[in-house]
Amino acid sequence: MKIKLYIILCLELISSLIIVSAQTFEGKITDAQSHKSIPFVNISLKGTYNGTVSDANGNYKLKIPQGKDYTICFSYIGYQSKEIKQSLLKNNPNVALQPSLIPISEVVVMPDSTLRSFLRKAYDLIPKNYPDLPTSYQVFCRGGIQNGNEEYIRFNEVLLRAYKPSYHNKSDGTVEVLKTRKYRESEQSDDFRYFYYGGVHSIHNDDIIKNRSIFLEPHKDYNYKLVGQEHYNDRKVYVIAFKPKQGKKLRYKGKFYIDVKSLGYLKVELKPTDKWIEERYNDILGLHRDIKGKDFDFVVNYNILDSIFYYQSSYYKEKLVHKDSIYYLIDENVVTSMQKDSVQKIPFEQQTPISYVPTLEATEYAQSNWKDYATMPNAIEIDTIMAKELFNKPTPKPSKKEILIKILSRLDGAFGVTYFDYSMPASQINLSYKHHNFNKQLDVSSTVLNFETWMIYKLSPYHGIGYKTNASLSKSYHSKAGALYYNLRLPIKTVGKNVYGNISLGYSWRNFGQSLGTSNSDAEFKFGGKKFTADKVRAFTGLKQHGYETGFNLMVQLRTMLYLNVGANYFWANKTQETIYIKEAKGIFRTEANEALNQSDINYQIDGVDSTISGVINNNWGLSLGISICF
Repeated sequence: MKIKLYIILCLELISSLIIVSAQTFEGKITDAQSHKSIPFVNISLKGTYNGTVSDANGNYKLKIPQGKDYTICFSYIGYQSKEIKQSLLKNNPNVALQPSLIPISEVVVMPDSTLRSFLRKAYDLIPKNYPDLPTSYQVFCRGGIQNGNEEYIRFNEVLLRAYKPSYHNKSDGTVEVLKTRKYRESEQSDDFRYFYYGGVHSIHNDDIIKNRSIFLEPHKDYNYKLVGQEHYNDRKVYVIAFKPKQGKKLRYKGKFYIDVKSLGYLKVELKPTDKWIEERYNDILGLHRDIKGKDFDFVVNYNILDSIFYYQSSYYKEKLVHKDSIYYLIDENVVTSMQKDSVQKIPFEQQTPISYVPTLEATEYAQSNWKDYATMPNAIEIDTIMAKELFNKPTPKPSKKEILIKILSRLDGAFGVTYFDYSMPASQINLSYKHHNFNKQLDVSSTVLNFETWMIYKLSPYHGIGYKTNASLSKSYHSKAGALYYNLRLPIKTVGKNVYGNISLGYSWRNFGQSLGTSNSDAEFKFGGKKFTADKVRAFTGLKQHGYETGFNLMVQLRTMLYLNVGANYFWANKTQETIYIKEAKGIFRTEANEALNQSDINYQIDGVDSTISGVINNNWGLSLGISICF
C-alpha cells in the first residue's frame, strides 16, 4: 500500500513538473473537410494576451509559459473556433478546423449607398473599437527572399518590443530590437542581386487601420461590394471587396472583413492594381531596373480581446522576376504577447531608428540561441551535420555595399538657408589694385542670406560629429563658411511626430565680403597667389575669421525621414583679418582668392580716407531654416 501511494505521489509530481515547465508546441492547422492547410490562424492562450498565428503554410509554433495547464484557442474567419487543453494538444499538436456554413436565409444584399454608410460608420468607430491607450507588444519578424520553389535563400529574423500609441490618431510608435539573426544560402543568393534589408518598423507601417488608409473611408474613387458573410468566434462577419473606379489610377484593391456587431475590422487583404505593377521598381536611379514586381499578397490580421481589436499579424509576399527566374520577397510579423496596462514608452536610447538594417547587425543563424523567446516555425531545417558546418564556418566579411549602407544609416543630412547678421555703415569705397579700380557707394547693410548644407555622423542616439558649409545666394556678397562640431541630440517627443533639440559646439571659419562691383581685366594678373585670366573680375571687402560657434536647433518630423529644422547660432572670433576678396565674374569654375587689406599693393579708402579696416562688422549671430533627412 505504501509503495502504491509512493508511486502515485511520484506520478503526480512528474505531472506537475510537466505542467510547470515551459513547453513549445509545433503543428499544422488544416481544413477538416478538404485537409488543406489554413494560413494565419489566430492562436491564443485563453485568459491571456499571449499567442501567435500559423504561417502561410498553416504551420505554427507556440511557446506556452510556465504555471498551469492552459486552454489553447484556434480561430479563423470562416471556420468554427476550437479550444484544446494543453495536456491534450501535447499528444496531437495538429489541429483540424470545421468550416462554418452561412444559411441561405442569412445572406444579405446591400445597395451601394447603404454599404458606404456602413463603411463610414466602421471607419468612424476605429477610436472606439481599437485601443484608446498605448499598448506594448513582443513581436517576431521574418523577412527575406525565396527562390522559385519557395525555399529561403536568405532571410533575417528579429525579436522586438513595440510601443504603439492610442488609435485615436495615426501617430507612429517605436520599436526596440531585442535579438537578430540571419541566414544566407550563398550559391543561390549570389545569383539574385536584390539585397534584402528588412524594416523592423513594419509592425507600425503595416497597421492599415491605425494608419487610416484611404480605401477604408470609404473613398469616392473606389467601388465597394458586399461579397459574402462568414463567422469568427460565433460572430457574424461581412466580407467587402473594393477596387478603384474605372479610370482611377490607384495602386491597391482588396477585401475587408468587418465584425457586424461592433463594426471592427478583423482582417484586411490587399492585391496590386496595374498601376502598382507599372510603377514598381521604376526608380529614378535605375537601381532595380533588372527586377520586375509581378504580384503580391498582403494580409493584416486583428484579434478581439475583451471587446477591443488588437493588431495580431501581417504578411507580405511579392512575386519578383529577375533574369527569367522567379523569386519571392517575404515580410511577416507576428505578435507573441501583448501588454495593455501601465505601458511605458521605450526610452530614447533604446529605440531602434528607421535606418536600422538587420542584415548588417544580425548574428549568423547557426550561432543564435533563442530558446527563451517565442517564434514561428523554422524557415529552414538544419540537421546536426549542417549546423556543425555552419557553426564552424568563419563569419563572412561584409561587402563594400554592406559597409556603405552601415555608414549611411548613421548619417543625417540637411539643407536650407541661413541668415547672418552683420553691419556696414553707408560710405563711399574706393579700391585700387594694380590696373584694377573699384568704386562703390554702399548703403547701410545688415544681413546676408546663405545656402547651407550640413551633415551629422551619429556616434550614438545622443551624440554625433557634424560638419556644415554655406555660401552666399547673392552676387552682392561673398560669403563662405564652414564648421566642424559636436552635436548633442535631446529627445523632446519620440512618439508620433518626433521632435528633437540639437545643441552644437565647435570650431568655425567664415569668409565674408561686401561687393565693390566689377572691373574689366585686359591682362592676366596674380592675386592671393592665384592667376586670373578672365576679362572681368569682382571685388569684395570684408573679414576672414576663425573662432568658436555654438547653436541650437529644433527638428520637427514632417514625414518618416524628413524633418523641419529651425535654429540659431552664435560665433566668437578668436582670429580676424580685414580682407579683400577677388573672384572671376563669369564662368562655372571661377577662380577666387583673398589677401589681407594691409598689403602694400592694395590701396583702400573709405570716404576718401586711406584705411586698413574694411568697415564690415560681424554681429556674430545667425538664424537657419531647412529640411533634415534622418536615416
